[in-house]
Amino acid sequence: MRPGIPSVLLAALLAPALTAAAQNTVTVSANPPTMTVTTAVPGSEPTTVTNSTTTYTVQVSTGASRRITGRLLAALPAGTSVTVTLAAPPGATSMGAVTLTTTEQDLVINIPRPTNATRTITYTFTSTVAAGVIATSSSTIRLRLRT
Repeated sequence: MRPGIPSVLLAALLAPALTAAAQNTVTVSANPPTMTVTTAVPGSEPTTVTNSTTTYTVQVSTGASRRITGRLLAALPAGTSVTVTLAAPPGATSMGAVTLTTTEQDLVINIPRPTNATRTITYTFTSTVAAGVIATSSSTIRLRLRT
């Protein structure tokens, strides 16, 4: 690691939430790998880290259309952020890259019934020079299937 370049480590853990009806669920394939920001072009912000190796599966078989929401369970270190993009199943709409906070936000809306689909999750982790060097930390992202 070169002096003056922040090194930030993030392990985003997903805690999938299930709806009361067993027929309506969202599950996550696995936690994404650790995302570490270690480089920057002199005079620029550190390089952004992106990962798309994780998937989610959504099943909607009863009731009205659904939406998937997401939030951080705790705030990230100052000067860092994570955005999440969930690819939408057929007939639904992805909200695109959403910068997560501790407030629940829509990630995918209008998921029709019936749906049984597996799609990609893309995480983008960003750090600013102002973040400085941050010790290894982790954060939990909660996904929920809502009406």
